[in-house]
Amino acid sequence: MKAKKEDSAIFRWEISIPILTNRFIMGQMAMLLGIPILIIVVLVFAMSAARGGIQLESLFNVFVLLALLLGMSAILVITIYGNRSHAVFEIGENGIRQYPAKRTAKKNALVNSILFFAGLIFGKPGYAGTALIAHSTNSASIRWEDMRKLRFYPKQKAIAVGNKRRTVLVVYCTSENYCDISQFLSDKLKSMNRDAT
Repeated sequence: MKAKKEDSAIFRWEISIPILTNRFIMGQMAMLLGIPILIIVVLVFAMSAARGGIQLESLFNVFVLLALLLGMSAILVITIYGNRSHAVFEIGENGIRQYPAKRTAKKNALVNSILFFAGLIFGKPGYAGTALIAHSTNSASIRWEDMRKLRFYPKQKAIAVGNKRRTVLVVYCTSENYCDISQFLSDKLKSMNRDAT
C-alpha cells in the first residue's frame, strides 16, 4: 500500500513483513533466545562437571531439545502466520508508531489467548506470562524528542530508529515510499541536531 501524506503531515501505510527470513526479526529472536540458551548450556555444563566429568550426552540432549523447539516454532510461524506479519506504520506530529494490522492482530490475539489459557489449565505460569508479554509488545512507538539515531538499510527498505540506548523499532517501507520516508526522518533528525547513519 502506498504511503499517504495527509493534511496534518502524517504518513500511514500497511506492509507485509517476512518473519523467518527477516534479518531484524531473526536478530531479535537470537538475542531473546540466545541468552536463555546460553544459561541452560552453562548450567548443564556446570552440573556435569560437578558430577565428576563433562557429560557430552547431556549437552547433546539439550541441543536436540532446543533444535526441536526452534523447529516447531518455525513450523507454527509458517502455519499460523504464513511467514508474514502485516503491520501498520504511522509517522505523525508526535513521532512514529507501529502496530499490527487487523489480520495479524486477530492471529496474535488467538495465539496469545491459547497460550494464556494453556498456562492456566496446565498450571504453567510461564505460558501465561509469555502470552501477556507478547500481547504487551505487539506495538512500538517513539516520540520525536526521544529519537537519537537512524540507521538506513536501503536493500531491505528498512530504517532502524533508536533512542539513547537501543533500537526502539524498525520502520519497514515499501519500494514506493522508502525514499520519502527516509528523507522525512533524516530531516526530522537533523532539525533536532542529531546524526543519521
